[in-house]
Amino acid sequence: MTDLGGVSYLLGWHIERRRSERIIFVHQEKYTTKVLDRISLDQCRPVRSSEETSQKLSESDCPQTDAEKQEMEKFPYREAVGSFMYLIVGTRPDLANFVRQVSRYLQNPGPHHWNYVVCGLKYLNVTRNFGITLGARDVTKACLAHALSAYSDADYANSVDTRRSVSGYVTYVARRVNAF
Repeated sequence: MTDLGGVSYLLGWHIERRRSERIIFVHQEKYTTKVLDRISLDQCRPVRSSEETSQKLSESDCPQTDAEKQEMEKFPYREAVGSFMYLIVGTRPDLANFVRQVSRYLQNPGPHHWNYVVCGLKYLNVTRNFGITLGARDVTKACLAHALSAYSDADYANSVDTRRSVSGYVTYVARRVNAF
């Protein structure tokens, strides 16, 4: 058995230990770059948010005819959404709501849905170095180390198609995300 030292790369995750700061920073910059290269959006115009708030996705935007469906097959919609899902599981929980919206139309995406995904990919281009910080950067007292806080939010009947509400939550232990 050979000791290879500390882990720095695992399953597409870059793991950076910063012992002086007592933190571990985990990101997927290399994977994000590969995704953007594969979909040919590595040189796109940047955007500040993964979601354009003025856009509402709907089933009415889905292709109706076989010709429209065949036209949409040339776009890597499912591949892009799957790539977003892998990022969420790893280091990018900020993309969860975006993926929740676009994954509803995986079976029959339309041009409007693809444009929405492209907006998300442009956001990835700007934030490819984002990740998760683990550790005790700002926790200075032992009593704060076990502090629990939780936040929730909901939209009321925001779905254009079903008028269903969507809710979400995030819990923190010691100022670090525990569950979302």
